[in-house]
Amino acid sequence: MTEEKKKKVILSRTDLIKKVAVATEIEEKIVGTVLGAVETEIVDSCKNDEEVRLLGFGTFALKYQAARKGRNPQTGDEIEIASSHTLKFKVSKKVKAKMNEVK
Repeated sequence: MTEEKKKKVILSRTDLIKKVAVATEIEEKIVGTVLGAVETEIVDSCKNDEEVRLLGFGTFALKYQAARKGRNPQTGDEIEIASSHTLKFKVSKKVKAKMNEVK
């Protein structure tokens, strides 16, 4: 059985705030403030090399990417790509199972 290619739909931060506000019957302004605080705490904790585990949802952690050589796709010239840090997210088994449930 082949899956149909689905059109990519983007849920913006504003849309997410509206949906959470409706689901919780809390004002959008308050939901936005709480979401902002959660985002800040996750980023700050990860910057301090702490993992943030949301049981039943997933884990956020800091990932280090070492400097490396790459290629400029337009010219083919070799370039140096600087080292960087990024935020990685590993989904929980519970969420993964929900995502694979048959509709």
